[in-house]
Amino acid sequence: MEIIALLVSPTHAFEGRPQDGPRPDPVPAERDHVEVRAGLGLVGDRYFDHRAHRNAAVTLFAAESLDALHLAQPVDPHAVRRNIVLRGFPVDELVGQEFTLDGIRFQGHRPANPCKWMDVVVAPGAFRGLRGHGGVRCVPLTTACSGWARRCWKHRRRNACWPRHEHTPVAVRGPRPDRAQPHLGIADVPVLRHRWRARRLAFRASRTVRDGARGARAW
Repeated sequence: MEIIALLVSPTHAFEGRPQDGPRPDPVPAERDHVEVRAGLGLVGDRYFDHRAHRNAAVTLFAAESLDALHLAQPVDPHAVRRNIVLRGFPVDELVGQEFTLDGIRFQGHRPANPCKWMDVVVAPGAFRGLRGHGGVRCVPLTTACSGWARRCWKHRRRNACWPRHEHTPVAVRGPRPDRAQPHLGIADVPVLRHRWRARRLAFRASRTVRDGARGARAW
């Protein structure tokens, strides 16, 4: 299995009429590494932490689908605007399947159907030729930071930026690792006990006063 291309873009390039051409990226979209966060997607991508696309935050594409078009000129794999382009991996069979890519777990959900833009950015007739082979939309189940060397056509593993929590439901959105979380030490326990006790006594006192007033009204 080879990772051919990585793409992360904060904008939607395929907007408007295809004859007008795709929108330019404000920053370079081609990447040699990506940051993956469980349940959120790829950091910097337009679908990252997008509620409507939570189960389709990452798109995968098989390079063999371009080879099957038998084009006269080679096509840049970034032209299909998929986040990860693979070779030697059954991408189109991953719908509804859980799989592992370079040690990172993903959950495939639905096909990534091609659009009419393929006739412009790839070649005339590519839209029809890629039907049923447009890739898959998935969601990451593991938080990690991985990079792949695209120039030498090999993928390499980098150290994870955050610890992985394999025994927690990482698919459900939880506290982000980049945000500081409050920590309660042993010295804070007596203070919290006193607070809870004061609240409990105040609640009992309010109930006593309320019950007494209710009884006075009954008399």
